[in-house]
Amino acid sequence: SDLFIFSHQLIQRITAGRKDGRSVQLKVAGAKQLVNMDLGLMEHVISNLLTNSLKYSEGKPDPILTLSYELDQTVKISLIDFGIGIPEEDQKGLFSSFFRAKNVRNIQGSGLGLSIVKEFVEMHGGSISVRSEMNKGAEFIVTLPIH
Repeated sequence: SDLFIFSHQLIQRITAGRKDGRSVQLKVAGAKQLVNMDLGLMEHVISNLLTNSLKYSEGKPDPILTLSYELDQTVKISLIDFGIGIPEEDQKGLFSSFFRAKNVRNIQGSGLGLSIVKEFVEMHGGSISVRSEMNKGAEFIVTLPIH
């Protein structure tokens, strides 16, 4: 599947009609290739990450989604936001069921999203990781095999 078109359509669907006009920038690095993926599962993965990045960075610059097609036949899906960030001690538990970071108590969420995202990514033979600093935003990186 064409991950670029797929991502572009998801961004449009998720950001359509936002009162604040925010969206997500989409960038590509490397030579685009078709990615072998389950569209239903990947829609859940990317939608969840997009929704989170917007939700936890209200009033900040638009998040940036970068698709990097690597020479080792993987694609890196990186989503950077400029929001509240994730406390370092909370980053390890982030992908566990019902886990929520300390600094999101006032923001609605079930704590299930990222555990499901991780499961769906691993079903594709991929991996997910996070890098973040408090009040400087977060970066989620999904790595998937292309074929």
